[in-house]
Amino acid sequence: LRDIKTKSYNKALKNADTMVASEEAVYADMSPITVYFSIGKAVLDELELQHLDFYARNIIGKVDKDPDVEITIMGSADSNTGTAKRNAALSEARGKYIMKLLSERYGIGEDRVIVRSEVVKADRNPDLDRAVTISFN
Repeated sequence: LRDIKTKSYNKALKNADTMVASEEAVYADMSPITVYFSIGKAVLDELELQHLDFYARNIIGKVDKDPDVEITIMGSADSNTGTAKRNAALSEARGKYIMKLLSERYGIGEDRVIVRSEVVKADRNPDLDRAVTISFN
């Protein structure tokens, strides 16, 4: 089932890639980009790496060329699992991991990126708090 979903996703991604690449991005109106991590992990699974690849090629790379736009990466962990110390380290590791990927794979200057981290009190779905959000100021 996952293979079927991945194939469908890849087809949709290719279509979206063509559509987004042909348009100019408007950064001020852009929603933050979010990628999600598995519980206790500070590396992305294959599907989330594909999401990041799409965002980096079509949005973040364009933003990086605009010196007036600041890129902020917010690493997050939920408070439902693990200790406070472990979650603080995990959220920081997630943010730094994304910054490293953006720098090494896509040439985004680390000097253009601010990395922050947080542990979120999981009052809602904790899966949504195991994430990194990339925003543009």
